[in-house]
Amino acid sequence: MLKTKRYKRSRLAAALVLATLAGVAPSGVASAETNEGNEVVIVQDGWEATAPTVPGNTAEIPADDTASPTDDTADDTADDEADPADEVVEEADDEAYDETEEDPADETAEDPTDDATDDAADDTTNADGSVDALLKAPAVTAPACSATATNKTNRFGQCVWVKNGGIKYYSKGILVGSVRLRMKRVLTLNPRKLKWTEKDSFKVLAVTGEGVGTSLSRYTVLCGKSCSTDVKFTPQVLIKGDTFSATVKYTSTVPKKKKIVNQSVYGLIFNHPSFGMEDVIVNSGKYRCDKQLTVNTAGGCVFYKVRPTMTEMRVLTEINKNIARIQKAGSKHYGSKTLSKGKNPLVRQTAAAKINANRNEACPTARKRAAPSGFSCDEYPFASTAQGAANVPASEWGWAYVPEGENDKQGGLIGKFFSQNRVLRGDAFWVAT
Repeated sequence: MLKTKRYKRSRLAAALVLATLAGVAPSGVASAETNEGNEVVIVQDGWEATAPTVPGNTAEIPADDTASPTDDTADDTADDEADPADEVVEEADDEAYDETEEDPADETAEDPTDDATDDAADDTTNADGSVDALLKAPAVTAPACSATATNKTNRFGQCVWVKNGGIKYYSKGILVGSVRLRMKRVLTLNPRKLKWTEKDSFKVLAVTGEGVGTSLSRYTVLCGKSCSTDVKFTPQVLIKGDTFSATVKYTSTVPKKKKIVNQSVYGLIFNHPSFGMEDVIVNSGKYRCDKQLTVNTAGGCVFYKVRPTMTEMRVLTEINKNIARIQKAGSKHYGSKTLSKGKNPLVRQTAAAKINANRNEACPTARKRAAPSGFSCDEYPFASTAQGAANVPASEWGWAYVPEGENDKQGGLIGKFFSQNRVLRGDAFWVAT
């Protein structure tokens, strides 16, 4: 448990604002002694259920990226068959993203794969007009969480289960009462809009002794710079067995060609007729909202440290075989989550000059001209990544002649994946074969 100085209402509001703007929030606050020796202590073992944090992927070229997810998500240690939005990664230093300025590389020369539209039927549909399951947009849902899996985060959402948060009341050093709550927060971002929602639910697990009469009088949610919230919550007197909920609607106003990293900061304000006011502050994981893609121009938000998995190459038979061969042959196994043991993802590159350099290294003019009829040169890692042929040793990349029809579709599929998952310059991702 933790005991610190109690906030008054005005200080709580200021603390929430400052913590949000700084990108950091304290995990809990407990009140100090009130009149006549009364004291309130926040039960810290419960309120500290926040999202896991580990090294992320802000570096443009992670030459030896040793970060690997270590949370308790079962799918995180699975092979590349995992859901593209299923990986949970921990958070690291966000300075590379904590800004609203345009990326100079993106301003002057954009990755042509961004130009692939989501409705390019000639690239993504079957002859009968149906869409292959691998090409459908990933489900925009938060992962499920429970008392045994308290923190789950995917590319589009986060579920946090505070299974035993509470307050203890003391009078002259003697425990005289307590309140215990369960709190479940389900935050679902929107990769296609700058509006999203959160549904939070509460259950009163126990009320003992002097805890009777405690109320949750306010539930405040802030989300930082260029972000606003509309919280629907009705104050509750806490009675054992009662359940209640809150709905939070978010709106980001990130400008065109900008990106902003925020996190949600939650303030729970408790009141007691004798012990006064107590408050708890907790926070979500960090998410990024942007308007930097040349498609999906309405903007959108993602948990950007979660590395999505590209499965689209599986519909391109020969290209997929080539990728699998090169991933296995290289010592770094770039892009294969399984073979690299989660250490060496691909990282998106957007500068046209660098992309062209990768293409020219892997598939120079002479090699292109030598292609058999109906075939063309294709390389891996993709030219639109920092691990392209011009940036890594020859042992880590490769090429092959593949059917022109597959090569013609590949760029659109890569662009679709980047668009659907809001993969920006410097974002890491996996490629499953």
